[in-house]
Amino acid sequence: MEKVAPSCRDRSMVCDDTVQAFGLKYIAVSGTYEFFLLNHCAPKSLASEAILMTYSSASSQWFCGLPLIMPVGCKLHNDTILSWNSRLYSLWMRKGIIVIFAFLRDTWTEVEVPTLEYPLTLLKAFLMVVSGSLYMVGGVGPVWHHNNYQEQPTTIRIWKLLALGDEWEEVTTMPFLVFREFEQCIDFDFVQCWGKNGVMYMKGLLMDILMFDLRTNEWKWLKKLSTVYCFSLIFEPSLSAMA
Repeated sequence: MEKVAPSCRDRSMVCDDTVQAFGLKYIAVSGTYEFFLLNHCAPKSLASEAILMTYSSASSQWFCGLPLIMPVGCKLHNDTILSWNSRLYSLWMRKGIIVIFAFLRDTWTEVEVPTLEYPLTLLKAFLMVVSGSLYMVGGVGPVWHHNNYQEQPTTIRIWKLLALGDEWEEVTTMPFLVFREFEQCIDFDFVQCWGKNGVMYMKGLLMDILMFDLRTNEWKWLKKLSTVYCFSLIFEPSLSAMA
């Protein structure tokens, strides 16, 4: 990566259809962090360009990666970048299908999503790092739900990416009764997912939070937590911090 020059900053702002994704990596050994900003210029009828910019607290400088030309119709699926196993992961939509791109040393590699039995497909997805492993929370439904205006999943599954980074292992499927309550309390279009100390958290626009404990394979609700606000980032920069 090169240090950010004015031309790079200007280049990332010229497109009216720019969307962005963000990520944060804490380096415990040095007590420093890196902040990632992915700018994707996404015109609907042309090939698009994605540029990754990185801020290092160690040097107090921004660095700009080489641009990646994306296929026509490819766009960011959500605004999150995750750092795992020395690579950066982001979710994209390509022709209505969710894909994953991993970034390492100015190179983007497509990572296969979990395989589903027909007619099921992945309608929504979220990535999170929990206790040193990369997980995907996926909203699964029949392929014809792609033509449905709301595209609401009929079940939710959780997968774990194995150490080599090229194969997913299914962890669990959300129980039917939990899923029915999830539908009533959390809109999948606005859900936020994060993990800490072996527990996954899922939250929508309301104050209800659904937890899944990876150690005990148990689901639990936290109801009406008025002190938890949406669209916030919680970062714990301490040597004892664990995702």
